[in-house]
Amino acid sequence: MKRIIAAVVAAVAMCASADWVRVGTMQVADFARQGDAASRIGTFMGNPLAAAGMAAVIADMPTIKFFGPMREKSSMVFPAFFDGDRLAKDPVDALNSWEFAVLYPMSETKDAFLARHPGSSEKDGVIAVKGDAFDAKDKDSTTYVVFSQDGRWAGASDKLEQAKAALKEIALAEKPLDGDVARLRVGAKAFKAFDVAIKKGLKCCEAAKCPIDPGVVKVVESMRSFSCGLRVSDSGIDIRGSVKFADGSELASCGQVPLAADPLAFAGRGAISASARADGVWACTPFSDSEWNDVRAICGKYGLDLSRFILREKGSGFERYTLDFGGICEFAKAQDGKNGKKEKIDGEKIRDELKKRFASRKSVGKSPAYSAAMGLKGFESQWTVAERFAATLPEAAKVKPSCVGFFSISSLVAAVAKELLAFAPEEQRQVMSAVVAQLAKESKCGTAGMCWPKKGAQKFFLRISADECRTIGSFASTAMMLGVMSNGSSDSSSLLDDDDDDD
Repeated sequence: MKRIIAAVVAAVAMCASADWVRVGTMQVADFARQGDAASRIGTFMGNPLAAAGMAAVIADMPTIKFFGPMREKSSMVFPAFFDGDRLAKDPVDALNSWEFAVLYPMSETKDAFLARHPGSSEKDGVIAVKGDAFDAKDKDSTTYVVFSQDGRWAGASDKLEQAKAALKEIALAEKPLDGDVARLRVGAKAFKAFDVAIKKGLKCCEAAKCPIDPGVVKVVESMRSFSCGLRVSDSGIDIRGSVKFADGSELASCGQVPLAADPLAFAGRGAISASARADGVWACTPFSDSEWNDVRAICGKYGLDLSRFILREKGSGFERYTLDFGGICEFAKAQDGKNGKKEKIDGEKIRDELKKRFASRKSVGKSPAYSAAMGLKGFESQWTVAERFAATLPEAAKVKPSCVGFFSISSLVAAVAKELLAFAPEEQRQVMSAVVAQLAKESKCGTAGMCWPKKGAQKFFLRISADECRTIGSFASTAMMLGVMSNGSSDSSSLLDDDDDDD
């Protein structure tokens, strides 16, 4: 994949007249919006100290020290460049040495900027500043800064040509971010030479004996533009974007059929994750009955009976997998010699035979309609998956998605917490049981995503809900607390033994 991308970039470079080829941009919101996003995430996770820490990191960014505060309600842009000559000679080498500049919205005047950097010099409108705009500790570098005519913007880089090129991104920087904290864009110009470049990339991969899935190759060679934004709202953390494919390509015709109403109704309450896609979506190919039977047979041949841990059921238009987590834990204990008889499993032979069995398998492609759910034995949620998806991503009701998915970390934790408790040292179980009881509480919202077509593009939307973030935060805090307790108990025991009377 790396070589394909590198070859694509090389083809783009051949079409460019400039020494530096701009291959993408990252637009970032002002520091106030960044701070607000950090604060929200800290609130989600129930850890105000984390929010304060993130805010401190933002306030200490080298760009603030270098340029001064950003102009309010503005954004900065980081254009990425590759050297055209190096791209032509060795695409992989150029890919490994990408560089970027910055377009910064100035709140200070040029004179104030010069005063901020004593010893800097200006010639022909270019200011040479000692130091690195992105690394305050680097005092040996030189950063070139070019102001726009109105003085509201500054382009900066350690390459003069890149600093000047950054000023060309003013129009992009003035585009609204629609609530996003950051947005990555790869424009259509970066993909114009894809047809030639993909062939060069394939040759490189063949020479390196690095096989690539044909489905993945088809996606890459068909792409014409890509955009992805990150937003933090009261609902959670959102990743939204779109991909455009070449007109007439197979990818351009994918995902045009909308799902029927209530596509996750089949999952009921017993699933912690479920997905549904309509006919014609480009996606991973599910196991056929024969493939699943072959997987079971190969694993069983070398000592691993999957039927002990996984139950696969077929329904009307869907399939369901149920994991026996308790059985998995008992098996793990036996393998560690904690209880039961250790079973002889030849993992290397299982791997080799599975690799041979699926060597020519088409793993992705334009697929027929498919729905699947995964649950844990003995677990049932308070809500149906359909209810939880609607609560997590209500925006889905306003579009006609071609595929949807849902997953709940809180359900997973609630389902496995008691089993995991059995793995804890006996002296910690009493304390941990209270913590586990607190963790093992489900929240209605989880993580949800969808895709849908719009004006020739494939749109996507993934949300990690605020509830999900709280679960992650609680789990992380608990793990840290237990780690401290574990270390503290071993340290304090020796102190108590030494001085019982004082205790």
